[in-house]
Amino acid sequence: MSPDGRILATGAFLDSAGSAYGLEVWNVSTQKVIAVPLPKGDTSLSITGDIAFSSDGRMLAIGGTDQRIHLFRVSTDGDNTTITQTAILGGIENPADNTTSLAFSPDDHKVAAGDNVGTLRLWDISGLR
Repeated sequence: MSPDGRILATGAFLDSAGSAYGLEVWNVSTQKVIAVPLPKGDTSLSITGDIAFSSDGRMLAIGGTDQRIHLFRVSTDGDNTTITQTAILGGIENPADNTTSLAFSPDDHKVAAGDNVGTLRLWDISGLR
């Protein structure tokens, strides 16, 4: 959930067959999907782990099945919210491992990712802000 409590990002099945698992972004007050930043049927970025908002709510990080961390910019203008992919960070070492935790530093200049075997990676994203 975004720091202001207005937006919720979730992993979800995006097709009726349950074969495309991606990202949905919800307006909490209306309980309606406001953005699906991944094309329906695009299984190259299925979510396997954590989802984290930056402390200012302007960035969103997700762990994907491609073992990399995907960053999205969150722009809100009144009731309109736009999600655009900003960067793809390197991933965890072992392709069999999944990202299980993500966190932004308090100043939102770094992203940390942990996996299911205890590996921790840290990226400086200050240039992407």
